Amino acid sequence: MLQLLELQLELEHIDPADLAQMSEDRLKRFNAILKDQSKELDMEILGVEHAFTLRFQVDPRQPLSLESMLSLLDLQIVRKKQTFTSMEEDFAKFDDLKEIKALAQGVEVHAV
Repeated sequence: MLQLLELQLELEHIDPADLAQMSEDRLKRFNAILKDQSKELDMEILGVEHAFTLRFQVDPRQPLSLESMLSLLDLQIVRKKQTFTSMEEDFAKFDDLKEIKALAQGVEVHAV
């Protein structure tokens, strides 16, 4: 990245007319630096995408796009709401002491 910054600073101080007069070797050097930087950035993007897929349990073969991530987020929201609703129903059962006793009586305790 430092090379890219140096290259950018150097090019900013070059007049467009001077650029046309620049030697072929120098232009090749600039292009080689830019290609290397592009490859490094591509690798960095792949690393970030891989970390994202691991963290959010996304299939790494699934293309990452705004639309696919929004769909995944919508699905996760639905699942969390279902879990929350189920938990609310379970907690509501404990509001009634009779239901707790009935639940406890239905559970067998096995000695180990």
